[in-house]
Amino acid sequence: MKMKLTQLKVLLEVAVQGSFGKAAKSLGLTQPAISQTIAELEAEIGMPILVRHSRGIELNEYGQVLVRHAKNIDLALLQAREDIDDLLGSAMRQLRIGFTAAASYGPLAKSLLLFQQQYPEVKIITQQHRPRYLQRQLLQKELDIAVITLCNHVVEDGLECELLYSLGNFIIASNNHPIRHTTSLKHLLSYPWIDWDEPHQDSLLAQLCARYNLSLPQKVLHCPSPEVMQYLLEHSTMLSMWSTAGLPLLEKSQTLKKLNLKETLPITQVGIVSASMGRNSSVANQFIELLRQQTQLWLQQDDAEKFLAHHPLISDTRSP
Repeated sequence: MKMKLTQLKVLLEVAVQGSFGKAAKSLGLTQPAISQTIAELEAEIGMPILVRHSRGIELNEYGQVLVRHAKNIDLALLQAREDIDDLLGSAMRQLRIGFTAAASYGPLAKSLLLFQQQYPEVKIITQQHRPRYLQRQLLQKELDIAVITLCNHVVEDGLECELLYSLGNFIIASNNHPIRHTTSLKHLLSYPWIDWDEPHQDSLLAQLCARYNLSLPQKVLHCPSPEVMQYLLEHSTMLSMWSTAGLPLLEKSQTLKKLNLKETLPITQVGIVSASMGRNSSVANQFIELLRQQTQLWLQQDDAEKFLAHHPLISDTRSP
Protein backbone atom coordinates (compact mmCIF):
# COMPACT_ATOMS: atom_id res chain seq x y z
CA MET A 1 0.00 0.00 0.00
CA LYS A 2 1.09 3.57 -0.73
CA MET A 3 -1.03 5.55 1.68
CA LYS A 4 -0.05 9.13 2.39
CA LEU A 5 0.06 10.76 5.81
CA THR A 6 -2.27 13.50 4.57
CA GLN A 7 -4.84 10.84 3.62
CA LEU A 8 -4.69 9.31 7.09
CA LYS A 9 -5.07 12.76 8.63
CA VAL A 10 -8.26 13.28 6.63
CA LEU A 11 -9.56 9.87 7.65
CA LEU A 12 -8.96 10.60 11.34
CA GLU A 13 -10.83 13.90 11.08
CA VAL A 14 -13.76 12.28 9.25
CA ALA A 15 -13.93 9.64 12.00
CA VAL A 16 -14.00 12.36 14.70
CA GLN A 17 -16.48 14.68 12.97
CA GLY A 18 -18.81 12.02 11.55
CA SER A 19 -19.35 13.86 8.28
CA PHE A 20 -17.41 15.04 5.25
CA GLY A 21 -18.72 18.59 5.65
CA LYS A 22 -17.55 19.05 9.24
CA ALA A 23 -14.21 17.41 8.49
CA ALA A 24 -13.70 19.74 5.52
CA LYS A 25 -14.44 22.79 7.67
CA SER A 26 -12.11 21.62 10.42
CA LEU A 27 -9.23 20.96 8.02
CA GLY A 28 -9.82 24.01 5.85
CA LEU A 29 -10.54 21.86 2.77
CA THR A 30 -13.48 21.47 0.42
CA GLN A 31 -15.98 18.64 0.82
CA PRO A 32 -15.17 17.24 -2.64
CA ALA A 33 -11.49 17.08 -1.62
CA ILE A 34 -12.44 15.06 1.48
CA SER A 35 -14.60 12.72 -0.60
CA GLN A 36 -11.79 12.21 -3.12
CA THR A 37 -9.26 11.41 -0.37
CA ILE A 38 -11.55 8.78 1.16
CA ALA A 39 -12.20 7.30 -2.29
CA GLU A 40 -8.44 7.06 -2.87
CA LEU A 41 -7.97 5.22 0.44
CA GLU A 42 -10.79 2.81 -0.41
CA ALA A 43 -9.24 2.18 -3.82
CA GLU A 44 -5.85 1.59 -2.19
CA ILE A 45 -7.11 -1.13 0.15
CA GLY A 46 -9.70 -2.44 -2.30
CA MET A 47 -12.58 -2.25 0.19
CA PRO A 48 -15.02 0.41 1.43
CA ILE A 49 -14.12 1.82 4.84
CA LEU A 50 -17.20 3.91 5.59
CA VAL A 51 -20.92 3.34 5.89
CA ARG A 52 -22.95 6.30 4.69
CA HIS A 53 -26.47 6.91 6.02
CA SER A 54 -28.87 9.80 6.67
CA ARG A 55 -27.38 10.51 10.11
CA GLY A 56 -23.85 10.88 8.80
CA ILE A 57 -20.91 8.54 8.37
CA GLU A 58 -19.68 5.56 10.37
CA LEU A 59 -16.60 3.37 10.05
CA ASN A 60 -17.11 -0.22 9.02
CA GLU A 61 -14.80 -2.96 10.32
CA TYR A 62 -12.15 -2.18 7.68
CA GLY A 63 -12.30 1.51 8.49
CA GLN A 64 -12.02 0.84 12.22
CA VAL A 65 -8.83 -1.16 11.69
CA LEU A 66 -7.36 1.57 9.49
CA VAL A 67 -8.26 4.33 11.95
CA ARG A 68 -6.74 2.40 14.84
CA HIS A 69 -3.42 2.18 13.03
CA ALA A 70 -3.72 5.77 11.77
CA LYS A 71 -4.04 6.97 15.39
CA ASN A 72 -0.90 5.06 16.31
CA ILE A 73 0.93 6.64 13.38
CA ASP A 74 -0.31 10.09 14.36
CA LEU A 75 0.86 9.63 17.96
CA ALA A 76 4.21 8.31 16.75
CA LEU A 77 4.68 11.37 14.53
CA LEU A 78 3.79 13.65 17.42
CA GLN A 79 6.35 11.91 19.60
CA ALA A 80 8.90 12.14 16.80
CA ARG A 81 8.34 15.88 16.61
CA GLU A 82 8.87 16.18 20.37
CA ASP A 83 12.05 14.08 20.19
CA ILE A 84 13.41 16.12 17.30
CA ASP A 85 12.68 19.30 19.25
CA ASP A 86 14.78 17.93 22.09
CA LEU A 87 17.61 16.85 19.78
CA LEU A 88 17.75 20.19 18.04
CA GLY A 89 17.63 21.97 21.32
CA SER A 90 15.12 24.76 21.27
CA ALA A 91 16.98 26.77 18.66
CA MET A 92 14.41 26.00 15.99
CA ARG A 93 11.34 25.96 18.24
CA GLN A 94 8.70 28.62 17.90
CA LEU A 95 5.33 29.47 19.38
CA ARG A 96 2.65 31.28 17.36
CA ILE A 97 0.08 33.03 19.54
CA GLY A 98 -2.93 35.06 18.49
CA PHE A 99 -4.95 37.29 20.80
CA THR A 100 -7.76 39.83 20.75
CA ALA A 101 -7.49 43.39 22.06
CA ALA A 102 -9.60 42.64 25.15
CA ALA A 103 -7.50 39.58 26.01
CA SER A 104 -4.32 41.64 25.99
CA TYR A 105 -5.28 43.57 29.14
CA GLY A 106 -5.25 40.61 31.54
CA PRO A 107 -2.44 38.19 32.42
CA LEU A 108 -1.39 37.53 28.82
CA ALA A 109 1.36 40.18 28.57
CA LYS A 110 3.05 39.07 31.80
CA SER A 111 2.79 35.43 30.71
CA LEU A 112 4.56 36.24 27.44
CA LEU A 113 7.34 38.04 29.30
CA LEU A 114 7.84 35.23 31.82
CA PHE A 115 7.77 32.59 29.10
CA GLN A 116 10.41 34.42 27.09
CA GLN A 117 12.60 34.71 30.19
CA GLN A 118 12.21 31.00 31.00
CA TYR A 119 12.62 29.82 27.40
CA PRO A 120 14.79 32.43 25.66
CA GLU A 121 15.60 30.03 22.82
CA VAL A 122 11.94 29.79 21.75
CA LYS A 123 10.90 32.21 19.00
CA ILE A 124 7.56 33.80 19.91
CA ILE A 125 5.39 35.16 17.11
CA THR A 126 2.24 37.05 18.13
CA GLN A 127 -0.58 38.70 16.25
CA GLN A 128 -3.62 40.68 17.38
CA HIS A 129 -6.88 40.26 15.50
CA ARG A 130 -10.57 39.61 15.93
CA PRO A 131 -11.83 36.22 17.24
CA ARG A 132 -13.22 34.85 13.98
CA TYR A 133 -10.02 35.52 12.06
CA LEU A 134 -7.86 33.93 14.75
CA GLN A 135 -10.07 30.84 14.83
CA ARG A 136 -9.66 30.46 11.08
CA GLN A 137 -5.90 30.78 11.53
CA LEU A 138 -5.99 27.97 14.09
CA LEU A 139 -8.00 25.74 11.76
CA GLN A 140 -5.49 26.41 8.98
CA LYS A 141 -2.57 25.57 11.33
CA GLU A 142 -1.20 29.11 11.04
CA LEU A 143 -1.39 29.55 14.82
CA ASP A 144 -0.61 27.22 17.72
CA ILE A 145 -2.94 28.77 20.28
CA ALA A 146 -5.09 31.88 20.65
CA VAL A 147 -6.32 33.83 23.65
CA ILE A 148 -9.58 35.38 22.52
CA THR A 149 -12.92 36.80 23.55
CA LEU A 150 -15.84 34.39 23.21
CA CYS A 151 -19.63 34.27 23.11
CA ASN A 152 -21.12 31.67 25.46
CA HIS A 153 -17.94 29.57 25.38
CA VAL A 154 -18.67 28.71 21.71
CA VAL A 155 -15.88 28.16 19.14
CA GLU A 156 -15.73 26.92 15.56
CA ASP A 157 -16.10 23.20 14.85
CA GLY A 158 -12.76 21.46 15.18
CA LEU A 159 -11.49 23.77 17.93
CA GLU A 160 -11.37 23.35 21.69
CA CYS A 161 -11.61 26.05 24.34
CA GLU A 162 -10.63 26.48 27.98
CA LEU A 163 -12.31 29.43 29.72
CA LEU A 164 -9.99 31.67 31.75
CA TYR A 165 -12.22 34.47 33.06
CA SER A 166 -15.19 36.70 32.15
CA LEU A 167 -15.24 40.45 31.61
CA GLY A 168 -18.10 42.89 31.92
CA ASN A 169 -19.25 45.26 29.18
CA PHE A 170 -20.40 48.87 29.06
CA ILE A 171 -21.79 51.39 26.57
CA ILE A 172 -19.40 54.21 25.68
CA ALA A 173 -20.01 57.59 24.05
CA SER A 174 -18.59 61.09 23.74
CA ASN A 175 -18.84 63.39 26.75
CA ASN A 176 -20.84 65.70 24.48
CA HIS A 177 -23.38 63.02 23.61
CA PRO A 178 -26.96 64.25 24.14
CA ILE A 179 -27.84 61.26 26.36
CA ARG A 180 -27.15 62.29 29.95
CA HIS A 181 -29.19 59.93 32.11
CA THR A 182 -30.10 56.25 32.38
CA THR A 183 -31.92 55.19 29.25
CA SER A 184 -33.27 52.14 27.43
CA LEU A 185 -31.51 50.07 24.81
CA LYS A 186 -34.33 50.75 22.36
CA HIS A 187 -33.63 54.47 22.62
CA LEU A 188 -29.89 53.98 22.14
CA LEU A 189 -30.45 51.92 18.99
CA SER A 190 -31.83 55.01 17.25
CA TYR A 191 -28.27 56.38 17.17
CA PRO A 192 -25.46 55.18 14.87
CA TRP A 193 -23.20 52.51 16.38
CA ILE A 194 -19.69 51.19 15.99
CA ASP A 195 -19.27 47.43 16.35
CA TRP A 196 -16.00 45.55 16.65
CA ASP A 197 -17.04 42.83 14.21
CA GLU A 198 -18.99 42.62 11.01
CA PRO A 199 -22.67 41.87 11.66
CA HIS A 200 -23.12 38.24 12.65
CA GLN A 201 -24.55 36.36 15.61
CA ASP A 202 -21.30 36.46 17.60
CA SER A 203 -20.76 40.23 17.54
CA LEU A 204 -21.31 42.07 20.81
CA LEU A 205 -23.97 44.32 19.33
CA ALA A 206 -25.84 41.39 17.77
CA GLN A 207 -25.79 39.54 21.10
CA LEU A 208 -27.21 42.56 22.88
CA CYS A 209 -30.02 43.10 20.37
CA ALA A 210 -30.90 39.41 20.26
CA ARG A 211 -31.13 39.25 24.05
CA TYR A 212 -33.94 41.82 24.06
CA ASN A 213 -35.49 40.84 20.71
CA LEU A 214 -34.58 44.13 19.09
CA SER A 215 -33.40 44.86 15.55
CA LEU A 216 -29.87 46.06 14.91
CA PRO A 217 -29.52 49.82 14.46
CA GLN A 218 -29.85 51.05 10.89
CA LYS A 219 -26.35 52.54 10.87
CA VAL A 220 -23.52 50.31 12.08
CA LEU A 221 -19.86 50.95 11.32
CA HIS A 222 -17.47 48.00 11.61
CA CYS A 223 -14.15 48.95 13.21
CA PRO A 224 -11.68 46.55 14.91
CA SER A 225 -9.27 49.33 15.99
CA PRO A 226 -9.70 50.84 19.51
CA GLU A 227 -7.74 53.94 18.48
CA VAL A 228 -9.85 54.65 15.40
CA MET A 229 -13.03 53.85 17.31
CA GLN A 230 -12.06 56.28 20.08
CA TYR A 231 -11.63 59.10 17.56
CA LEU A 232 -14.98 58.35 15.90
CA LEU A 233 -16.77 58.29 19.25
CA GLU A 234 -15.17 61.55 20.38
CA HIS A 235 -16.28 63.42 17.24
CA SER A 236 -19.81 62.08 16.69
CA THR A 237 -22.96 60.82 18.37
CA MET A 238 -21.95 57.22 17.67
CA LEU A 239 -22.15 54.62 20.43
CA SER A 240 -20.26 51.41 21.05
CA MET A 241 -20.08 48.56 23.54
CA TRP A 242 -16.69 47.84 25.07
CA SER A 243 -15.53 45.16 27.43
CA THR A 244 -14.13 46.26 30.79
CA ALA A 245 -10.66 45.72 29.34
CA GLY A 246 -11.18 49.22 27.95
CA LEU A 247 -11.68 50.80 31.38
CA PRO A 248 -8.07 52.08 31.64
CA LEU A 249 -8.53 53.99 28.40
CA LEU A 250 -11.88 55.40 29.60
CA GLU A 251 -10.38 56.47 32.92
CA LYS A 252 -7.58 58.37 31.16
CA SER A 253 -9.87 59.93 28.57
CA GLN A 254 -11.32 63.40 29.13
CA THR A 255 -13.64 63.06 26.14
CA LEU A 256 -15.49 59.75 26.63
CA LYS A 257 -18.08 58.58 29.15
CA LYS A 258 -19.91 55.41 30.16
CA LEU A 259 -23.68 55.44 29.65
CA ASN A 260 -26.08 53.89 32.13
CA LEU A 261 -28.54 51.41 30.66
CA LYS A 262 -31.76 50.00 32.09
CA GLU A 263 -31.05 46.58 30.57
CA THR A 264 -28.30 44.18 31.65
CA LEU A 265 -25.42 43.80 29.23
CA PRO A 266 -23.98 40.41 28.16
CA ILE A 267 -20.58 39.36 29.46
CA THR A 268 -17.44 38.72 27.43
CA GLN A 269 -15.57 35.47 28.07
CA VAL A 270 -11.82 35.14 27.58
CA GLY A 271 -10.36 31.72 26.89
CA ILE A 272 -7.50 29.71 25.42
CA VAL A 273 -8.44 28.18 22.06
CA SER A 274 -6.51 25.45 20.27
CA ALA A 275 -7.12 23.14 17.34
CA SER A 276 -6.69 20.24 19.77
CA MET A 277 -5.66 20.69 23.38
CA GLY A 278 -4.47 17.09 23.53
CA ARG A 279 -2.13 17.41 20.52
CA ASN A 280 -0.35 20.67 21.23
CA SER A 281 3.43 20.80 21.03
CA SER A 282 5.38 20.72 24.27
CA VAL A 283 6.18 24.42 23.79
CA ALA A 284 2.49 25.31 23.47
CA ASN A 285 1.58 23.21 26.50
CA GLN A 286 4.27 24.91 28.56
CA PHE A 287 2.90 28.34 27.66
CA ILE A 288 -0.69 27.28 28.35
CA GLU A 289 0.26 26.03 31.81
CA LEU A 290 2.12 29.27 32.53
CA LEU A 291 -0.89 31.31 31.38
CA ARG A 292 -3.17 29.27 33.66
CA GLN A 293 -0.92 29.99 36.62
CA GLN A 294 -0.65 33.69 35.86
CA THR A 295 -4.41 33.93 35.37
CA GLN A 296 -5.03 32.51 38.85
CA LEU A 297 -2.56 34.98 40.34
CA TRP A 298 -4.10 37.87 38.42
CA LEU A 299 -7.64 36.95 39.54
CA GLN A 300 -6.51 37.25 43.16
CA GLN A 301 -5.24 40.80 42.72
CA ASP A 302 -7.43 43.68 43.87
CA ASP A 303 -6.92 45.69 40.68
CA ALA A 304 -8.29 42.79 38.60
CA GLU A 305 -11.68 42.98 40.32
CA LYS A 306 -12.97 45.94 38.36
CA PHE A 307 -12.53 44.07 35.08
CA LEU A 308 -14.41 40.90 36.06
CA ALA A 309 -18.05 40.29 35.20
CA HIS A 310 -19.09 39.57 38.80
CA HIS A 311 -17.84 42.94 40.10
CA PRO A 312 -20.78 45.05 41.44
CA LEU A 313 -19.80 48.07 39.33
CA ILE A 314 -20.07 45.86 36.24
CA SER A 315 -22.84 43.38 36.98
CA ASP A 316 -25.25 46.24 37.67
CA THR A 317 -25.19 48.70 34.79
CA ARG A 318 -28.11 50.73 36.09
CA SER A 319 -27.89 54.01 37.98
CA PRO A 320 -28.44 53.96 41.76
